[in-house]
Amino acid sequence: MSAARIFQPQFQVKLHKLTRREVVSSNIPASTRFQQTGRTIDISSYFSDLGSISTRKSVRGGAGGFTLQFADIPFGALAGNQDAPSAAQRDQNWRALETLYGLIEPNDGIEIRLARNHLTGRRPPIVMRGFVSRPSRGQSVNQNTGAPMRTVSVTGHDYGKIWEMLRVSWHPHNVMGEAFISSFPLFERFGLAIATGKRGDELVREVVEKVINPHLATMLPEDWPMPRSLAVEAVADRGVTSLTGPQNSEGSIYSILAQFLDVTVGFNELFIEDREDQVVVVYRPNPAIDLSGRPIQQPAAVQPEAAPPAATPATPPLTETPGTETIPTPAGAIAIPELSVQDTPLTATEAVATDPETPALPTRLSIPAMDIMSLELSRGDENVANYFWVEGPRFELVSDLPARYMAATGAQQQTVYMTDYPNNSPAIFGMRPMIVSTQMGASEVMTSGQSAAVTSQREMQTMEWLDDRRRILSETNKDNMLLESGECRIAGNENARAGSHVMIGEGALAAPYYVPSVTHEYIPFVGFFTSLPLERGQGFARRIQATGDISPWLIEMGAGAAASQDPARSGTGNAGDGERSMGQTGEPGTAAGGASPLTEGGALPSTSAQPSASID
Repeated sequence: MSAARIFQPQFQVKLHKLTRREVVSSNIPASTRFQQTGRTIDISSYFSDLGSISTRKSVRGGAGGFTLQFADIPFGALAGNQDAPSAAQRDQNWRALETLYGLIEPNDGIEIRLARNHLTGRRPPIVMRGFVSRPSRGQSVNQNTGAPMRTVSVTGHDYGKIWEMLRVSWHPHNVMGEAFISSFPLFERFGLAIATGKRGDELVREVVEKVINPHLATMLPEDWPMPRSLAVEAVADRGVTSLTGPQNSEGSIYSILAQFLDVTVGFNELFIEDREDQVVVVYRPNPAIDLSGRPIQQPAAVQPEAAPPAATPATPPLTETPGTETIPTPAGAIAIPELSVQDTPLTATEAVATDPETPALPTRLSIPAMDIMSLELSRGDENVANYFWVEGPRFELVSDLPARYMAATGAQQQTVYMTDYPNNSPAIFGMRPMIVSTQMGASEVMTSGQSAAVTSQREMQTMEWLDDRRRILSETNKDNMLLESGECRIAGNENARAGSHVMIGEGALAAPYYVPSVTHEYIPFVGFFTSLPLERGQGFARRIQATGDISPWLIEMGAGAAASQDPARSGTGNAGDGERSMGQTGEPGTAAGGASPLTEGGALPSTSAQPSASID
C-alpha cells in the first residue's frame, strides 16, 4: 500500500526597523511608544488563515518583489508576559499596543525564509531579503458571520530596489551641486574612472564598490542585521563598454548597466541573488544551451587558452553534422543533435573549479513527477528566425567597417541568412529577420586615436566581435521552432532559483527547461507552492528523438521502455505480477520508481486538498 508523504512547511519572517523615529516632522515629536519599538520584530506568529507569503525573483528585471499578508493582531508588551503584573503595569502594557501597520514604514527591512519541511534546530534557508515599499491595512466584515476582519499587507522589493532608486539625472544641481553638468556624470557624481574602453565585469564591480555599497553603508546602521554591502560574481569577462556609453547616460543605475552591458538584448544577464551569507550581484553570459546540452556562451575563463579568435564557421550540411539524426517530415527534415545530460548539478563557480574544460552551467534541479501540480507547455513558429544581424553602432562610427561587414562572404554569409537549415528554412517560414544592436565591443579595443596600423587591427577585432555576437544570436534562435515554453506549478521547493535549469520528465524524456523567474507562495494551513515559468524547453526534441522500441507516450504513463513490447502493460491484455493495467478504467498504471503517471486524457493526477501531503 502506498504511503503518504507528509510535509510540514516551515517559514520565518522578520521585520528590521530602519527608522528609529523620534519626530513626525521637524517640530512634531513622535510618541514614546513608537520610539521604543525594537530593531527586529519576528512577525511569523502573525500569519494565520488570513495570511500569505509570496516572493518573486527574476533575472529579467532590476528588482524582485514580495507580498506579505497577515492578521492585524496588536503588537506590544502584553500583560500575560508577567506572572502577576500590577494594575499600573497592565495599564502601561495595554497603552503600548499598536497595529503593525502603525509601526512599519517604507525601507524597513524584511527577511523571508521558507522550507518545504520542518528543519529541527535550524532556520529555514533564505529566500529573500529586501525593503518595504508600501504597508497597507484592510478592514471588512465577514458576510456569513458578521465578524470583523482586519489584515495588514506589506509589499516591497529585494536589494535590487537600491540600484533602481539610485539615479543619474541631467537636471541642474543633481551632480556636485552645480547648475551645469559635464558629459561624464558617473565620474562627476560617483567617481567612476573614465576610460575609452572598460570591461563589463570591471564596470559592474566598480559600480557596486563606488555607487551601491557606499549608499548602503550610509543608509543602514552599523547594527543592521542584514548585509550592508553587496558581493559581486562577474563571470562575463568578454566585451568592453565605450567611453560615450554609460558615462553620459541618465536613468537608474540598473537601467544604465543593463543597456550598455548587453543585458536588454539578451547576450548577458545581470541580477541580484540572495544567498545564506550574502547578497550577490551576478553578471554572467546568457546560460542558454543548445539541443546537445552544451552552453552557447561560456565565460572566457573556461574556454581553451589557445583558442584563436572566433571566426564564424560555415553551417555544415545536415548530413555532415556529427551526432545528428535526420527525421523526415512531410515538409522537410528536423535536425536533432544527440542530447547529453549532465546529471550532477553544478553552479558556474563549481564547474570552473572542478574542470577548466567543463562548460559553466547554472544549477540543474530535477523536478520529480510527484511534485508537479500542473504543467502547461506549448511551442510555435512566432519566434522563428533565419536572417541574423548584429550592429555595433558605438564601435562603427569612424571607418568603413559597416560596409566591409555587410560584404561578408563564404562562411560568414551562412550565419547571416540561413537557407539550408531545416528548423528555420526560408522555403517553409519565409524570411524571418532578427536584428539587434550590441552596445559592447571587442575586449581588445581599449584605446582610440592610434596609428593607422593599430586602427586597422582594431577594426578587424571589432568585426570578429560582431561575427561572434551574430553566431551567438543565430545559435540561440535557430531552433526556436522546437523549443517549448510554458508554466509549471510544483509543491514548494525553496531550492528553485531564478536563472537555473530544471529537468522535467521521466526516463529518456527528461529534458532541461530554463527558469527565468521563480515565485514562491506560502499559505498557512493550505500549503507551500512554487511557480516556474519555463523557456527553451527541450521536451519535444527528446520526444521526437526517441527511437526503436521506446514509446514516448508509455514513458509518460510510467510503464517504461519495456511496456512497448508487453501487451499486458500496454492495456491490451491482463496485467501480470500484481501490476495494474494501463487500460483499466480509473486505474492508471503506477510509474516505475514511484513516479506519478499522467491520468487518462493527458491531465496530471489530482492532488489532495492539502498539498503538503502527496502519495509516494
